[in-house]
Amino acid sequence: RDSVACVVLTFKEPFGTQGRGGYFDDFGIIRDVMQNHLLQMLSLVAMEKPASTSSDDVRDEKVKVLK
Repeated sequence: RDSVACVVLTFKEPFGTQGRGGYFDDFGIIRDVMQNHLLQMLSLVAMEKPASTSSDDVRDEKVKVLK
């Protein structure tokens, strides 16, 4: 927090969605990736160091980021 000016998360695939955009939208895949996977990565990168590596402590720090 004190020495990081910017963090950029980029989600790239080696192929495009040509002709598959409707498929992804129908099944909610894009929404799932955005709301779950990328927010998980953001919270892990931005959270403060947890008191321990227990799942509860890590979760608590991730929640602080997302509030």
